[in-house]
Amino acid sequence: MSSNDLHEFDEEQIADAEAQIVKQSKKIEFYG
Repeated sequence: MSSNDLHEFDEEQIADAEAQIVKQSKKIEFYG
C-alpha cells in the first residue's frame, strides 16, 4: 500500500466525519 493510497483514504475518512458532524448539527438545530 503506497503512502498516496493512505492519504486518499484519510481524506475520505475526514470528509465522511465532517458530513456526519454536519448531519448532527442540523439535527440539533431542527430539534432545538
